Amino acid sequence: MSQDPQSTSTDARPEPDGEVTLRELAAWARTACWFGLLMLPVLIWVNGPAVSTDQAWVRTALCVLIVTGSVGVWGIRQLKRLVAGRETRRESKPPNRRV
Repeated sequence: MSQDPQSTSTDARPEPDGEVTLRELAAWARTACWFGLLMLPVLIWVNGPAVSTDQAWVRTALCVLIVTGSVGVWGIRQLKRLVAGRETRRESKPPNRRV
């Protein structure tokens, strides 16, 4: 009989088979937003000025989406760090004792 390789593993958490976690998805979204923000000036330079109103609206919407996504993902990450920092400070803080 062969044993399951995951049951003998010393890892704290086993690797899921082909599942994407929310943390991985957030990392990919963050990377995509920042890459899009870096590439936006290059795309505007390559495509030239907007010829029609539709092109101007699409370009503006794309720019707003990329900037909003980048700032939003950054803000959520900073907020999580702030909350995590407060929780660790609460745990390490000694209780108030009046003498």
